[in-house]
Parts: sequence; C-alpha cells; structure tokens
Amino acid sequence: GMCLFRLDQPAAAQEWFERAVAEKEQGDVHGRVDHASLGRSLHQVGICLSRPGQTAAAQEWFERAVAEMERGDVHGRVNHESLGRSLHQVGICLSRLDQPAAAQGWFERAVAEKEQGDVHGRVDHESLGVSLQRVGICLFDLGQSAAAQDWFERAVAEKEQGDVHGRVDHQSLAISLESVGECLSELDRPDEAQVWFARAETEAAIPNEPGVG
Repeated sequence: GMCLFRLDQPAAAQEWFERAVAEKEQGDVHGRVDHASLGRSLHQVGICLSRPGQTAAAQEWFERAVAEMERGDVHGRVNHESLGRSLHQVGICLSRLDQPAAAQGWFERAVAEKEQGDVHGRVDHESLGVSLQRVGICLFDLGQSAAAQDWFERAVAEKEQGDVHGRVDHQSLAISLESVGECLSELDRPDEAQVWFARAETEAAIPNEPGVG
C-alpha cells in the first residue's frame, strides 16, 4: 500500500490498506489486536480517500483510526503524536466540508494529544504547530481575530523549535507569522502587523533543509 501510494496510485493503495485493516482486526496468533497498528492502516485508507476529494468517506476512516489509536498497542501504550495526526485529519475533513466550528474541536484535541509526544514522549513541535495553526484558522474564519491571534502565536512558538530532529520548516513558520500579522491588521493594529509580516518575509526567504516541508 505504501509503495503504491508513493507511486501516486491512491486508489490501488487503498485496496491494500483495507486488506491490512481486515488482517489486523483479527490480531496475532493469540488473538491480541494491536489497536495502534490497526489505527495506522485505517488512517492510510483515509489518506487515500482524501486524495481524490472523497472527504466525507475519508472522515469516517480517520474517526475509526482515532478510536483504535486511543486504545494503544498490545501493551496499551498510546502514541499521542500518531493519534493527534488522525484527530487533525478529521478536522481537515470538517474544514473542507465548511464546518469550522466542528473542525476546531478536533484540532484542539489534536493539539492536546501532540503535546504529549510519541510513545517515548518526544514532541514534534512542527506537527504540533500545524494543529495550533488550524485552530487559529477556524477562529479567524468564525470572525474571532483576537482569539485566533493567540493560537497563531502559539503555532509560531512551536514551529520555531522544529520537528523531532530540531529541523525548522521555515516556509511553514512564515505562514504562521503572516497569520499573526493578518489578525493584527483585522484588529486595526497596522504597525504591529507590519513587524510580523517582516518576520514572515525573512523566514520565507530561508530555504528548508532537504526532506523538510
């Protein structure tokens, strides 16, 4: 499934991921189900459906992924980063379905999970920043610029720390910096906004490391 997906064949990949789901649901030789692993395959089906724009169908698979990942692996250990990514994708689906208020709740849940890190407690600050950014976007779309600004600033603070390897996605960081500026513009604070826009421009000019972004 992963090979086909990387070859840009999401429909073909989907069939293999669904077969993986069917097998993982039966567990190991002792019947023990690794819900975290099952959740990852469910998540991948959702990703495949998202590619051609089957948003509502994708949402169902992401929600199933969330339900499984919350139960953890065979030892009950939860990978909060992986869980957060599936919660984030439900939010993305709802955003695409023009339901920002509903999406906001899922993005906030994603933030809460990602703050706890993976099974080893390592936090991917870039990933966390992306979910914080999405909460801000929902609030901005709902006309709550002041509240959105707080979330965008939190996104900036996280993205500045980079991913689990400390690599900063400068293009992603620039987007969050610009979002703070947009909020300040909406709040009729142009001088302050300009400072953030200037920071965004500086970041956008910095090339990312290979493999980042």
